[in-house]
Amino acid sequence: MKICIIGPGLMPIPPVGWGAVEQVIHGYANALANLGWEVDIVNTQDSDEIVRKANASKADVVHCHYDQYAYLMRDIAAPIKVVTPHFGYASQVWGFRDYLNEIHKEIVLQHDLYIFALSAEIRFAYISSGVPEFRVFHLPNGTDTNAFKVSINPRLSDRCLCLGKIEPRKRQGLLQSMDLPVDFVGDIGDASSGSHKFDVNAKSYLGKWSREQVRDLLTEYGNLILLSDGEAHPLVCIEALSAGLGVLVSKPASANLDTEKRFITIIPDERLHDSQYIRQEIEKNRRMALSVRTEIVGYANSFSWSNIIDLYTEAFTQIERVRNEAFVSSKSASRKVAIVTIATGAYFEAFFSDFYESLKKAFPEECYYTVFCITDAKDPLPLPHVVYVEAKKLGWPFDTLLRYYHMSNLEAEFRRFDNVIFMDSDMLIVSAFDDALFEQELFAVEHPGYWKSAYATFEVDAFSSAYTPPNKQKTYVQGCFFGGKSAPFCYMVSRLNFLTWKDLAKPDIPIWHDESFLNWFCAEHEVARVSMAYAFPEGWDLDLSPKVIHRRKNSEAIRGSLSATTGLFDVIIDGNERDRWCFYRDLSLRSHEKNQRLSEMIAKLQDSTVRGLLGSHRRFAVSQLKRVPGFHRFRRMALWCLARIGK
Repeated sequence: MKICIIGPGLMPIPPVGWGAVEQVIHGYANALANLGWEVDIVNTQDSDEIVRKANASKADVVHCHYDQYAYLMRDIAAPIKVVTPHFGYASQVWGFRDYLNEIHKEIVLQHDLYIFALSAEIRFAYISSGVPEFRVFHLPNGTDTNAFKVSINPRLSDRCLCLGKIEPRKRQGLLQSMDLPVDFVGDIGDASSGSHKFDVNAKSYLGKWSREQVRDLLTEYGNLILLSDGEAHPLVCIEALSAGLGVLVSKPASANLDTEKRFITIIPDERLHDSQYIRQEIEKNRRMALSVRTEIVGYANSFSWSNIIDLYTEAFTQIERVRNEAFVSSKSASRKVAIVTIATGAYFEAFFSDFYESLKKAFPEECYYTVFCITDAKDPLPLPHVVYVEAKKLGWPFDTLLRYYHMSNLEAEFRRFDNVIFMDSDMLIVSAFDDALFEQELFAVEHPGYWKSAYATFEVDAFSSAYTPPNKQKTYVQGCFFGGKSAPFCYMVSRLNFLTWKDLAKPDIPIWHDESFLNWFCAEHEVARVSMAYAFPEGWDLDLSPKVIHRRKNSEAIRGSLSATTGLFDVIIDGNERDRWCFYRDLSLRSHEKNQRLSEMIAKLQDSTVRGLLGSHRRFAVSQLKRVPGFHRFRRMALWCLARIGK
């Protein structure tokens, strides 16, 4: 076999210093040569030269290791053409419009192009975009595991290492701000951007290491930490394991790691801003890792080139098997849809049964659907197509604010489905959903309350992660009905879950809680708006035929008071932070006042005059108002709002 490997052309192969992609290409070339393959490497930025050299090689396989060159594969003639996307956010492409439209879709539309995905999450993203499963293979990165020194008694066993280019994606600035026992090593990228700036003058920053230093010094640490918000398959984790270190990683950085291993720790999104928790996890992981270094190195060998190259050659065997056959997509003809709803407290008894019965009207008989009901109901009656997900009653607004938290925990389940739709449990389906709904990457329903209205209550406080500037305030959506294809849906709820907890750590809760976050997402990303017919308020007279009716309810009675919020302490937060959560409950009430006083009154009551006393919440209200863009311009209106607070 002859293979032509296309590199980025940004540095030599093998790289003199850093360069993860170049290291991987060099590893593949050596491993394949040892098997007797003939290997050519094309490593230039000249697109014409890439095509010319690749075609001149007359290789059996042309493998492109640089996403940006995927379009060139159309002009390359080879029996088998492969691309490996190395983009750090390849599993989260719906948050990156340029990459989605110019590179991801280019790869999807080349029907003779096979995709070697570096993680199961990236493979899931391509399949969800319509690529047949037989075209997408899961192939992790490999490394020379024997090249790393292993010390059983490391000199810096009480320290944790963060190794990698200093940039916002890897969140070194956030980690550094927590004053943890962590040293930082890496080339300086865009360290000055992002919400947390990295201090290059801090004692914890040790500068840049050579490859030899990485291989020799990595083992002197107790463990490695990587809290990136996006990774394909981070090579540094494999290298740390090869040196005998335990690893602590964020969820996006955990690709291909066996999270059941005792020396691998996942830091969940909801704890990424909790320095005390991270400190405890670093210490726990360090103690464990130091006692099982031999076991860690043994596990690392699963990523050795000898093992990875077996997976690589097996993929080509499978490609040869189906390449000349009339192969049909492995997806079944029946669409698989997951319906998610939250029915805690009185919602379950009042609405869920009717909601469940009405679902039969939504889908044709050949459509397979499963309902994931997040509920605190005790021993609910088993029903066909229903999976009950246990949750505690948290009280309003946390039952709705934390919906993204609950849904992000169901990601593994959602991967079994083509589409995922969230619906409030107090809804009734009255006619079948349009087929076009299931073809949308993501969608949300227009809010009937703002029909023919130029004004909607977007979050106007720049302190909030849900802040939506006026130039991006378009169609306001309601949080009762949204969904999409499974992979982009999982990305959306994961992103919004992170922002929810990020704001709670500030602390802050946006105007309309989860709905404010959803409207921010729809303003920043490509999300289709669907008709108000999918959220038709019961008893309203709108000029359209309803598909889903949103039922009347006594909101205050059925939601429950904030004083009933008890489960949150037990489920999410340790007991010693109870006072903090009591403050959040008060904050949620003030967020509602923020909505009424800032958003509506500042917009409408331009001629009002100051009257009344400011009340006990004056300082809090002033601080909130001063963060609102245009505060000084709207000073008279703002003071009127302040006069109302506390009454």
